[in-house]
Amino acid sequence: MICLLMRPILFITILIASTLTAAAADAVIDEVSCRRFTTADGLPQMQTEALWQDDRGYIWVGTLSGFARYDGVSLRPYLRGKRENIVGFKRGPRGQEVTALGFVRMWTVDGEQATPTQYAPDRSWLYNNFNSVDLPDSLILLEDRDERNRRLVKYGNGSSVPATSRETEEPYPWGASDVLDLMEPDRKLFVDSDKTIYIPTSQGLYVAKNGNPRVISDKNNIYCLQRLQGKLLAFAGDGIYRVSGTSLSPLTAYDFAAPDYGLMARQRSDGTIFIADAHTIYRYDGREVKPLTTGYNLIRAIMIDRWDRLWAATYQGLYLFYDTEFVNHRIVDEDLARALGVDAHGQIMVGTLNGDIITGKDNVIKTGDYFSPGSARVNNTV
Repeated sequence: MICLLMRPILFITILIASTLTAAAADAVIDEVSCRRFTTADGLPQMQTEALWQDDRGYIWVGTLSGFARYDGVSLRPYLRGKRENIVGFKRGPRGQEVTALGFVRMWTVDGEQATPTQYAPDRSWLYNNFNSVDLPDSLILLEDRDERNRRLVKYGNGSSVPATSRETEEPYPWGASDVLDLMEPDRKLFVDSDKTIYIPTSQGLYVAKNGNPRVISDKNNIYCLQRLQGKLLAFAGDGIYRVSGTSLSPLTAYDFAAPDYGLMARQRSDGTIFIADAHTIYRYDGREVKPLTTGYNLIRAIMIDRWDRLWAATYQGLYLFYDTEFVNHRIVDEDLARALGVDAHGQIMVGTLNGDIITGKDNVIKTGDYFSPGSARVNNTV
């Protein structure tokens, strides 16, 4: 209706632009619906870095300028106005509070207050944000200002500050290791339940337990490891491998499009594994990998919450995905959605002005013209 009031040349320009946009969108694989959160929703910054869910169910989001807590309705920002890059979260030192991790300090949240503490009083130790996102809550990975001398340190111990000096720190069984310094920013350290550490590098995959790291594979494109579906899986640029002791065996071949910022993997309760590279999220059912949704400006983290929902922190905001049959249906030819209904099975139905009843992806029933919006459910019929 607004377009009819525009000048013809302007209308044609907008029409061409809309056509190009639609064509570009059609080229993007999307099998999930999503909600996008931006600064208008309370994010401190559009560039989101980290995701974490606490024991009470709150979703915590780290950004380049502070962090926020999502309660299911709204985002509550912390450190408003501070240029504080929050790149990780942990349970608080007493197991109750939430600690947001920056590079040189951490912020312990108790109620509505966030209190900062340096990792080291002289700021000589920094938090390694790239390689330690999947570590257990009891550990953090620190490094010096040259991004060297990395060491795993026990976090907490009843204090808000982990011991970090060479004389007083309480390192993990293998403590500091030169192999830790070999990890590039696109690799993710993994600690298994038996305290075995796996270190993927461009020189190969190392394993260490009680010291003495050794190479178990010279494969140089492994980016992360996760124990999923009862198996220890290694995610490489060319597919997924199984790690058994000191052997590496291929499971599924797949060339990920953009592993240059690393790979991340998370598992849903039904066994489905979601994998993310820099721009795309994939679905893996144990047999094949399929792109799920793509076109994002740098995916920094993905997470499965306790309700099996998939979240993604990107450099264009925060996304919450819904796995439904009603997926990104585009209404065309100046049609208007006039009514919504939900049947007994939770399926969403949409009625349009031109008479389309949309009941799912690519499932449109043409029934005639309707002019009054409305819907109702009688017994099991909408």
